[in-house]
Amino acid sequence: MSQLTLKNAAGEAVTYDFLNNTANSTSYIGTEHSDLQADLIVLTSVNPTRRATDYGNRRGKSNLQRGIVAETPIGDSVVKNAKLEVSSSVPVGMPFAEFKEFCARQAAFLMNDEYCEHLFMQGRTEQ
Repeated sequence: MSQLTLKNAAGEAVTYDFLNNTANSTSYIGTEHSDLQADLIVLTSVNPTRRATDYGNRRGKSNLQRGIVAETPIGDSVVKNAKLEVSSSVPVGMPFAEFKEFCARQAAFLMNDEYCEHLFMQGRTEQ
């Protein structure tokens, strides 16, 4: 793929252009990416290891990074990278419909403001 098209919170298209490819991963950069601020997504896949009793699990990861402005304890502002990573370990042979159900549940968690604020902003794991 030479480009990924995602959507922002307002539902507008956000594009990421191909940057580079290594053995197991591909990087794409967004329009706001620069030497000082990240705006990229890295996709990684690891092939399953077959064993005598099973076919193994395919591992995948999507790592989104964006530069944000953060305050320091002394009152300055600095650009820091924020990351959100989704990883998977999918048994070979799992039906795609079942995997999509997993995706739907994870997406519902990420779309819930209360859950996200508690976990990612406040560090709370209990609701």
